[in-house]
Amino acid sequence: MLRRVTLAGVAGIATISLGLAQTVTAEGGKVMLREAGSVPAKQLTNSGLDHQPSLSFGGTLVVFVRDTPARTIESPTGDKVPATELWVVDVRNEKLHLLLRGGDAKGSNGVPLANFANPQFALDDSRVYFLTQAAVVSGAVYSADIETRSVKELCAGNSLQVIRSGQYAGDLVVEQHRYFMGGGSYDWVYVLTPDGEVVGTLGERGSPGFEERLRDVLGETERSDARGTPPNHRVNPPVRTVTGLAKSARPAPAQPAGYAEC
Repeated sequence: MLRRVTLAGVAGIATISLGLAQTVTAEGGKVMLREAGSVPAKQLTNSGLDHQPSLSFGGTLVVFVRDTPARTIESPTGDKVPATELWVVDVRNEKLHLLLRGGDAKGSNGVPLANFANPQFALDDSRVYFLTQAAVVSGAVYSADIETRSVKELCAGNSLQVIRSGQYAGDLVVEQHRYFMGGGSYDWVYVLTPDGEVVGTLGERGSPGFEERLRDVLGETERSDARGTPPNHRVNPPVRTVTGLAKSARPAPAQPAGYAEC
């Protein structure tokens, strides 16, 4: 049975830069920046339409989604959804930069990119990852180059989180809706490279050991290292292999019968 997809994040959007002690929030449709020890917060936008802000690793840029009440796009279900826009603001001078307007580009299946969600910066702050509509049962993960505004389709996905620390820093945690050979479907969470290639499998959300595996991948068991390492610095990145997670202390679950990797 087909189901309508709500795009969301695996564990929320990280809006705190560990090295700079900054936090961004959306309040009343306005993006606000809080520096450690500074009162009051600094207002970065005033449209009243902005939400889902995320801070760059370097702490100088914020990406966010802007609603478009007067512009809608037809979704794969035939409903009208907000076109939305992706914007970037420089926290140093409050200069705004339109990154992508909903409906200006189409996916490989011809569906317009729109109804954006969960924008997050890459480790080097050169591009932004985000979710967009793609199909009835699945969204898609894209990246947008900050300088050229070019977009790249990475993979199917119904959730997105950029890993901020640990040996997988810079990789992506994405939930995908997939199909068994012979019928049936499943929704598993994967670790992917910045280009959308599979590094390893975390399994189904809620399954035994899932939360522990997720914490390990997110580097939450290595916070002592993170305190001494800037969030935009990666030390000795691992060789990216499909078996990378299987070599960890808590391997990902075995593939189910009939599973087909794509």
